[in-house]
Amino acid sequence: MGKESKRWQEWERAQIAATPPDFFRNQEILEAMVAQAREAGVWERGDPLEGIEFKSALAKKLNVQLPPRKPGR
Repeated sequence: MGKESKRWQEWERAQIAATPPDFFRNQEILEAMVAQAREAGVWERGDPLEGIEFKSALAKKLNVQLPPRKPGR
């Protein structure tokens, strides 16, 4: 990483620190990103239950019941 990129990163950090958060501006940005994703066809699936069997089976495998701990451990 050269001096230029380090200087750029320092400048970006300073700009972010100097700019207070703006909820309404952030909301506009989020809505624009959602609209762009929908236009690209990557936001929504055709079937909201697509892949539910896999997710359910994975959740059952990951939800392992452990024996209760003994006091003091």
